[in-house]
Amino acid sequence: MTSGVDVILANETEILSLFQFDHRGAALETLDEIGVLAVVTRGPRGADVATVSGVVSVPTMDVEEGADQNGAGDMFASDFLYGPALGASRNRPRSTRN
Repeated sequence: MTSGVDVILANETEILSLFQFDHRGAALETLDEIGVLAVVTRGPRGADVATVSGVVSVPTMDVEEGADQNGAGDMFASDFLYGPALGASRNRPRSTRN
């Protein structure tokens, strides 16, 4: 199913459909087992990031004022893919990169 896949970027509904599971935990375990770099977005509940080092849940940041969310998913995806495309480590969070 994931032969030749290096990166998976999906929302919670999409990842459950891909692996045909009913709950996020089973999908995250599968991502951990197959060892691809993956992000599962969960809207206002943050995202889960799977790397060869395991799975980390990342919460969203609190904001004081609402903003236009149009294009937020596209921006998230482009930022997530930008670092690895330039050779950044896939196993270290952005805040710890030099």
